[in-house]
Amino acid sequence: MPIDEKGVYNLAGGSEKGSPLRMAIETVGKAEGFTENFAGRLAGKAPEKKGLVPYTFTRVIGGKKINLQIQNSDPMRFDNIVLAAGPAKIYPRTTVNGRLDYDYETGNWLTDGIRFRYSLEGTDVEDVMTGSIKWVEDPNRDQNGKGRYEFNLRFNEDKHQSATSESDVFGGGTSDEEAFFFVDNSVPSLTGTVEYVDTMVSGSEAPASSKITYKLNANKLTKQQIVNFFKLWMICIGPTNDE
Repeated sequence: MPIDEKGVYNLAGGSEKGSPLRMAIETVGKAEGFTENFAGRLAGKAPEKKGLVPYTFTRVIGGKKINLQIQNSDPMRFDNIVLAAGPAKIYPRTTVNGRLDYDYETGNWLTDGIRFRYSLEGTDVEDVMTGSIKWVEDPNRDQNGKGRYEFNLRFNEDKHQSATSESDVFGGGTSDEEAFFFVDNSVPSLTGTVEYVDTMVSGSEAPASSKITYKLNANKLTKQQIVNFFKLWMICIGPTNDE
């Protein structure tokens, strides 16, 4: 994926050099192989941080509407990204639009709607993913290099009735900000952690290498929703790990 000076990735740009980003599946037995290319544009975090502006995210937790404002929101934008079909035919070609915002004060990622559109068995489908990916550092990170992302992403939450009540969330004196990151497994969601053990560059806070362990739970998600998210997360692995 070529990247320009503004931090924009061109997913189809490799075709110009004869090496497109693609899903290339070989024929094995009765399973017919195919090749599908990725396309679209991914705008990573802005190289210049001077133009960052506040942005307010809203969630309904336990029946209560909660707002969370980020003072310096840096959006990563998905502009008609095409996720190639595969690795099996049951995972269709998918178009993605939306934004995932980075908060420099906390290291968290938040979104109020990333839209996945595809056709499955002749029916047009749109999945809307909302929620947060919270960064939590180990108290001894400077010595052990440990930290983790806590995933709390919901799929089509406006179409699913939550079994969580307001008292379930706020009964123990939980603040609105704490409630914003409340995990509700009663609705289709992707939860769990992605854990990092970083080896830092000598004399710097920048990691030289990382061991990454995925411990994610797909609660009531379809295979297509899971694979679509994973493809997108792999595409934006640069911006999501670039400090």
